[in-house]
Amino acid sequence: MKYNILCIGVFIVIFCGYVNGEEKLVAQVGDHTISVGEFAKQYKPAEKQNTDSLKTDILEKLIEEKLMLIDAYNKGYANKIAPDLEKFESRLTVGKLYERAVIQKTKVSPWEIRKWWWKLGTEIKISQMIVKDKSKLKDIYKELRKGKNFGDVARKYTKCGTCGEIKKVKWGELPPELEKIAFSLNVGELSHPIRSGNNLYILKMYDKIKVQKPEFTTEKVKIKSRLQGKKQTKLSNEYLEHLGEIAHSKYNDKVIKQLLESPDIVQDDAVIMTWVGGKFTVGYFLKETGMVGKMTSDGMSRGQFNTVPAIKSWISNKLIYEILLPIEANRHGFDRAVDIKTQLKEREEMLLMRMYQNEEIDSKITVTDEECNKYYQEHRDTYKAEFERMKSRVEWDIKKEKNEEKKKEILKNLRNNTNIEIYEENIKEVL
Repeated sequence: MKYNILCIGVFIVIFCGYVNGEEKLVAQVGDHTISVGEFAKQYKPAEKQNTDSLKTDILEKLIEEKLMLIDAYNKGYANKIAPDLEKFESRLTVGKLYERAVIQKTKVSPWEIRKWWWKLGTEIKISQMIVKDKSKLKDIYKELRKGKNFGDVARKYTKCGTCGEIKKVKWGELPPELEKIAFSLNVGELSHPIRSGNNLYILKMYDKIKVQKPEFTTEKVKIKSRLQGKKQTKLSNEYLEHLGEIAHSKYNDKVIKQLLESPDIVQDDAVIMTWVGGKFTVGYFLKETGMVGKMTSDGMSRGQFNTVPAIKSWISNKLIYEILLPIEANRHGFDRAVDIKTQLKEREEMLLMRMYQNEEIDSKITVTDEECNKYYQEHRDTYKAEFERMKSRVEWDIKKEKNEEKKKEILKNLRNNTNIEIYEENIKEVL
């Protein structure tokens, strides 16, 4: 309740801090401003401390941040953080897109929850076989119908370590495409080949066991969550497939095979894949994956990129997640949303402050062994152990002091070269 009252207080201050639609200012620092809203966000949570210097301390902190931000912009740090900021914006806008395209469309009815709960009254004992080579299906079913042991056949035709093992399974533990078929099998019955992902599955039912269902009232929240998760996964996959289809991507299998078999003769500008908005070249693929100089004809150092499907999978994911989704999000105007712009600005300032601190302060501070020894002797009562054991802490303490001194020096110079105006009458509205 206290938190809610605090939020209301901040809201009232921010709301009152507008005149004719423009936000009031508590300070002007060069060409940057500190708004009533910014000041209130810092002041209100600490208001109960009720110290005489609170207002001054918070205002000073905000002014110092603006001064360093101005210097960071002037020194070109904004260009250095631009790639990170662009990725952050993509994550924000794609998150908005996901909320609209998936989360808002995910509905779970009371009947669906009850139906799932009823199915928890049955457990099954089942075995599975994963078949990667479709041509082996005829021989596999021929041996199984002759009565050969399912586990022996699984180990003969597959390399999966757990294939052929008999496992107890509850409703909800299998992929949706396998689950419905698995629970519909009779004891001793084999399934037809079931496609799941890139593989084919064969199932055999060994037993069906009636079990006590958990209490509905305690289980319904978990069931709803699982149903929502399954539906969101389905909607998400369908949406991504749709994006992939409208991209009209076409792979050049010949170039990909050459890259695997004779990488030395493949040119960087050779096209691996085209789509409606552009293309992926060999050079781009090698640079982005860090595989420059590592694609050898003997297959050494390729890591995960040792097959045609592996290379295609990487390119497909790159296209969908880093190109198509951000484009789609911006098409819906999420890049212009007020909350996105606010988060982006906060992120930009945070990254600038971090880089400025590192480049202008931290990286310019050094500590010698002589300084450590002297500081240790001067503050001997502070340290409870011998110098060698405390050396890293001593060094840290010296750096901390030098850091503050360097920061004060920088801020003093910035203040002398920056016009600062404070609007006391607007600060009083917050107080």
